[in-house]
Amino acid sequence: MAFNGPVRVRIAPSPTGDPHVGTAYMGLFNRACADKFGGQFIFRLDDTDQKRRNEKSEAMLIEALRWLNLKYDEGPDIGGPYKPYRQSERLDIYKRYADKLLNDGHAYYCFCTEERLDSVRKIAAKEGKQTGYDRKCRDIPLADAKKRLATEKHVIRAKMPLSGEIAFDDLLRGRVSFPAADLDDKVILKADGFPTYHLANVVDDMEFKITHIFRGEEWLSSVPFHVILAQGLGVKLPAMTHMSLLRNADKSKVSKRKNPTNLLWFRDAGFLPEGVLNFLGLMSYSLANDQEIFTYDEFVKQFDPTRIGTGGPVFDLQKFEWLNGEHVRRLSDEEFEKRLIAHIKHLAGREAEFQPLPADDPAYQLGTFADKFRIKTLERNLVIAKLGEKWLKQPDVIGKLVPHIKGRAHTLSEAAEYLPPFFEEVPPLPVADIAEIKKFDDAQKIETLRGAIEIIENTADFSHQSLEAAMRQFVEGKGWKIGPPFMLIRLAALRAKVSPPLFESMVILGRDLTLKRLKLALEELSARR
Repeated sequence: MAFNGPVRVRIAPSPTGDPHVGTAYMGLFNRACADKFGGQFIFRLDDTDQKRRNEKSEAMLIEALRWLNLKYDEGPDIGGPYKPYRQSERLDIYKRYADKLLNDGHAYYCFCTEERLDSVRKIAAKEGKQTGYDRKCRDIPLADAKKRLATEKHVIRAKMPLSGEIAFDDLLRGRVSFPAADLDDKVILKADGFPTYHLANVVDDMEFKITHIFRGEEWLSSVPFHVILAQGLGVKLPAMTHMSLLRNADKSKVSKRKNPTNLLWFRDAGFLPEGVLNFLGLMSYSLANDQEIFTYDEFVKQFDPTRIGTGGPVFDLQKFEWLNGEHVRRLSDEEFEKRLIAHIKHLAGREAEFQPLPADDPAYQLGTFADKFRIKTLERNLVIAKLGEKWLKQPDVIGKLVPHIKGRAHTLSEAAEYLPPFFEEVPPLPVADIAEIKKFDDAQKIETLRGAIEIIENTADFSHQSLEAAMRQFVEGKGWKIGPPFMLIRLAALRAKVSPPLFESMVILGRDLTLKRLKLALEELSARR
């Protein structure tokens, strides 16, 4: 299979639901092929299923590809030399090719009703036979069939060979063949005038001058039909590469029941485009020296289609999160701040979309990493949606926190989890967490807060170095271990068990607000004794 360019590759998703990670997976390898060998990457829409098609899905597909920087050279929204790029707008083209197949004896009109077809399937299944079409209309003379068109509902079927083998070459799987006797005569043009997948893809790949196809292995069994259609039209199919499907841990096809699959879900969760593409690249490819963390440019530089793996790549969300965290840490502080603020803007005000799952949702019972991650992401995003607009009024505070939270976060939503204590004037005191501080009684807690208040009031240099030195001297002077009193101060000042470094956080919070919170905590603890 030659890749000496220029190549023309494509993806053709159906706009019938949320944009799937599989679309990005295929998009990555197609885009990389175009960039590696010089050529074009085409995005066209397989929207011939009019019952399931919706415009919102199309818009989300375009939005997801743009977010991932999987730029296409031709497409439904930008046009190109072979427009239109929506199959629903190309019906006259498909009809013309269907007519050619009819007139040349490679297809035929079928007048069988749905009721008859259903009956044939049931009888075949009962007898243990193949349930494909029984070819009842195959031998109707074309002239006779045309006389019935005006009064009878009909479709057009491909006339498949009845014996022999149908073979083709696949880059990863070598020579692949199917017994013709196992294949039925598929519908290529439906009664409503819309083509099926088989005709539309063969025609479009021919019309768009596609040279190479990278797609999922689920389409492998469709190729024999495409071979026969291409032969009937007198054309050659593009070079084929059928890639392994993304899998759940149990080797089943990746699905939203076991893993998040919506590309825009990952954007809302705060994943970076770089992290998504890196992870999907690892699914069926390995760089030299088993390099796991790489940029898109590094991926393209080493891209060799013959080295694409054929194993079942496991969609490991835990590894995905880790990998994304590595890309978060690669960002400069300035770039991280820019993306964090953009993420907050993106989620602010969207509370209705991030409500907690119902108590009986299976995610709570299954307890897998993916389920826990989805629940946690909902919780994080709900906080951002509620408070984000308030945070955005003080971008300088976010900027001060960036150096202290970038290294702790795997996603932008996780990074934002550290923000609330610095914007809410007096969050509730986490009394339960304070009570759980071990080997530190109430008298010691009260004494610690009084000491901390005195230090903050009397420290001229309100820097994290001065604060930490004075607090350590105070605690060590009492003969206490550092851990319990520092945790108490964290809970009292920041109202959170986990936060950026304690004393740096107190400086960002400011002397006045830190004192206010510590004094309120002291009052509450004293009142509870």
